[in-house]
Amino acid sequence: MMKTYKLLILMIIGIIFVGIFLFGNFYGNRQKLDLENFKEFDKSYFGFLSPTEDLYFMEDIGIHWARPHPGPFIWGDIERINNFYYWWNVDSFVKKMQKHNVALLVTIWPYADWDQKNCHKRMDPSYFVEFNFPMLGRYRGKPCDMEEYKEFLQKLVERYDGDGVDDMPNLKYPIKYWEIINEVNLSPEKSKAREHPAFYVSETDMDYLEVLKTSYITIKKADPEAKVLVGGIAGEFLGEGEIVWGEFMDIGGKEYTDILNIHTNMNPKDLHLKSTEEFMVQHNIDLPIWITELVIREEDEHQRNTFGKEIDEAKDKNIRMEEEAAYMVKMIVQALNAGTKRFFYGLGKNSLVQCEDAYIIKGKLGWRLGWFLLDTFSLKLFNPEKCRITPSYYALKTMVGKVDKFSSVERLGEGQYKFLVNGKPVYVVWGGNLPKEIKGRIKVTDILGREKIVKDSNIRLSNLPVFIEIE
Repeated sequence: MMKTYKLLILMIIGIIFVGIFLFGNFYGNRQKLDLENFKEFDKSYFGFLSPTEDLYFMEDIGIHWARPHPGPFIWGDIERINNFYYWWNVDSFVKKMQKHNVALLVTIWPYADWDQKNCHKRMDPSYFVEFNFPMLGRYRGKPCDMEEYKEFLQKLVERYDGDGVDDMPNLKYPIKYWEIINEVNLSPEKSKAREHPAFYVSETDMDYLEVLKTSYITIKKADPEAKVLVGGIAGEFLGEGEIVWGEFMDIGGKEYTDILNIHTNMNPKDLHLKSTEEFMVQHNIDLPIWITELVIREEDEHQRNTFGKEIDEAKDKNIRMEEEAAYMVKMIVQALNAGTKRFFYGLGKNSLVQCEDAYIIKGKLGWRLGWFLLDTFSLKLFNPEKCRITPSYYALKTMVGKVDKFSSVERLGEGQYKFLVNGKPVYVVWGGNLPKEIKGRIKVTDILGREKIVKDSNIRLSNLPVFIEIE
């Protein structure tokens, strides 16, 4: 009997402790809206796709943008039954990002089972493996009741727009960028194929246009300053992709997006930007380009250097990792020169930090539980100090520190790029000779952030990029 009482007392104490924590997390330490820093973040070209462990290092690198994928902005998770809104998950996520000074590009998923079942068939339960994002629900079509969807969307945008009206308590950075679904396949047949995640199941060739148009108009009505992105377009604008997306843009799609949103990988030298530019000219599209998924994966063909040579597996691992970091720098520099206004670096398996030894609990459970508990409860099941920092980490940090928020970029020649940062030139060069305009004493910074002051005549370029500033 005494043990039962003790257990009951411990449970009550535990409940009180959790209640105090949750109350303090959501209502204590009142946070003011920080528009000054948000506007400064908005000048940046760099972001992360779905940061996990890397979230703890983003401020050190100097990156303040994230695109959560799929993220918690799912209609049915927020409005769980008609006219009942549950904001806890989304608010918690936004506060977590704010804690690390991260602003958001978010993806809206217009799926609520209570709405979808009125006009769509439920997807085959066997389809819901982890890769196919079961959290998005069992129906993934155009909203059945567009008026209900508009009401939800208006409240969602209003809660995070930072205008002081019905905002989330303690909102620090407003949400101004909204992506409507992800990697939409406009073909009804292909959108139902099981080879790829069905982010959206089309019933007709162009029914996504109605979703995009309705979302665009609703978002702009709630927040005229907001920007709307078409769902990330994967692959090149060639063949069938060019035809289908060209028709989509021609019949009105380009009128209801503020940013052309593409996904690519590190395989082609131009990151699909050449075909994108040709597509935009052909269809009279004048929009900024964001690459919201720029992905490196170890198993893919694109783990090479810029000149297409295989990385020698017999080389020392540290040398190979430095070559991979150099490859990343070259691809990003070329993407920026081609006009990309912001990109979100997707880590895949080639992470900037390696944290296998940072978890007390090993495996996927430890990964999911460890960094969540550290961030939420400050419980040390995950210790970021034990993460191994890779050359790619230092390369990205160096690049952000040297060229982010640049006002212009110019290609001077093969492997020669000139950025103008705060009115001063910063050169990124590799291979060949120095640009002729670089003379005298110069500061040379390699991709690992190591600096030295030398005369221009003493520089010998290699395949590894360096950053040069004239003293």
